[in-house]
Amino acid sequence: MHDDFFDFSAIAKQLAGYDVCFFCLGVSSAGMSEEAYRRVTYDITLAAAQTLLDANPKIAFFYISGAGTNSSSEAAACGRA
Repeated sequence: MHDDFFDFSAIAKQLAGYDVCFFCLGVSSAGMSEEAYRRVTYDITLAAAQTLLDANPKIAFFYISGAGTNSSSEAAACGRA
């Protein structure tokens, strides 16, 4: 378990040896301040990417966003069972 998504240094050794990362963490901006939204969508992503890059200089990092999706979209329907 890891509790601090703004600092991955405690688990950096566990993140070594990977070729690719599909980063899918995010939230809706509804009801959030710009600062809070940035902390989740940008600051956490950057912290993870930098730690992974330091441990794996040739890693491919893919940021997966749900921007513009909604529960009735075809993309959302693909994820439902």
